[in-house]
Amino acid sequence: MDIFFNELTLFVIPIVAVTAFLVYSISVIRSDGAMAYFAQFAQMIKWIGTILVSFAGALVGLLAASADTSEKEDGDTEGDLAGVYNFRTRKYDNGTDPYGWYEDEL
Repeated sequence: MDIFFNELTLFVIPIVAVTAFLVYSISVIRSDGAMAYFAQFAQMIKWIGTILVSFAGALVGLLAASADTSEKEDGDTEGDLAGVYNFRTRKYDNGTDPYGWYEDEL
């Protein structure tokens, strides 16, 4: 039995987190007032949003930088289409490559 990730644990962790947040919120509202709490809460939400947007932008930039933008596809043949197709090099040649894989050998 996996004690760390069973259904009960995954159900209890969010309940404890929400309860802790509510207890903290109520204690801060009682001590500082509702307006001060909501101003601080809005600032915290803006900070978290800025971090998430920055992370998403960096992730998109990373994915865009690693994208293959060449117009050459894997199945493209280089050179002319005359000759025998070599499956090893994915090109047409004259059929004399000693290490080549040709259709008659498959």
